[in-house]
Amino acid sequence: MAELMQGWCPSNTTPQSIQKPLINHPNYLFCGGLDYFAWSALVEWDNDCFKNLFDQLKSFKEYCQEFSKPSERVYLAGSIPAFVHRTGANRGGERGVHFPYCITHAGLRIALGDWQPTQRTQDNLFIEMKGKDCLNHGAWETHQHITEIVNKLGGKILDEKLSRADFCLDIANLPVSELQELIQARNFITKFKVVSPYENLVNELLTGFSAGNSPKRLIAYDKLEQTKNKCDQEYVQALIQRRYGGIVPEHATRIEIQLGRESLIKSGISRPRDVLVHGPFALRQLMTETFRLTDIPIPVGTKNHSRAEIHPLWESIINGFETVFGSPGEKPVPIDRSKLIQNNSLSNPWVACEMHFYRKVNLYFHSKSFFFWSSMK
Repeated sequence: MAELMQGWCPSNTTPQSIQKPLINHPNYLFCGGLDYFAWSALVEWDNDCFKNLFDQLKSFKEYCQEFSKPSERVYLAGSIPAFVHRTGANRGGERGVHFPYCITHAGLRIALGDWQPTQRTQDNLFIEMKGKDCLNHGAWETHQHITEIVNKLGGKILDEKLSRADFCLDIANLPVSELQELIQARNFITKFKVVSPYENLVNELLTGFSAGNSPKRLIAYDKLEQTKNKCDQEYVQALIQRRYGGIVPEHATRIEIQLGRESLIKSGISRPRDVLVHGPFALRQLMTETFRLTDIPIPVGTKNHSRAEIHPLWESIINGFETVFGSPGEKPVPIDRSKLIQNNSLSNPWVACEMHFYRKVNLYFHSKSFFFWSSMK
């Protein structure tokens, strides 16, 4: 992974970031990185380590519940400092996956499931890194660190799944109104069904725009306005130091691209590492084919766009993203969903019904072949 990251702007690492001027706009200084990174993993634990780890977690969780403490400090495996919380975590709402245990290590919240892959095929480790976490710890550094921690605790990651990744570019001295005025003048071409400008009608401020909806969305907004009333001063100071060079600019625009699981899969991105390889192409495709600002207005209903070129400022912003996240290579091949379904133990309705019955009596099968083998026995 270190080799793949060479040439990237170190905006998510602990040292102060390096700002660079946008091409043809020397006063606009940019820096960027991942702003949201949610991923899960299926971990196979050594049997002895599994028992010791989850006995320890259960003991401290019960202690916190008994004495109404939010968390308790502990050393996992005798050497890894962490806080064990009195509650677990849910992923995916009420019908999602419940993780019985939740720990905080090095400021990062980690959800853990108390099952082995032979018992349940659902991922048993989940990490959701929001903007503050990415800014303070770095998404890539955290992914590597968690992998090392799992190994130290006696686990081995069998597979990973990336749920969502947000890519952002922070541009100091660029007023977001410069982009929004192009939107309101209809200087854009898009395949999105929704493009919405942001405007504060009280003070008549133009604060940005959004294009698209989940699982694929692009937004541009006034970052200073957004953080003006933010209570978390640690986040604000980290933003100033690592995105604005330690000085609060007069204007600050953030361009953010949010990709959910469905959109990531279509771009050939299934695991966290895939972002390094296929992320640049996904970004360029979105900013040139799915949505782009143009040098001339595009009236409603116009289908001939051959005379409309990409706006010079938008081209510079695209270059900024490629400076941070890398230049796109060959077009990635989308993940073959049919193969995923064929390998899924619930692909056959009869099998799904039978396996649902067995789960009701706490019997789990890690694969369809193992299920048939067990049934024949």
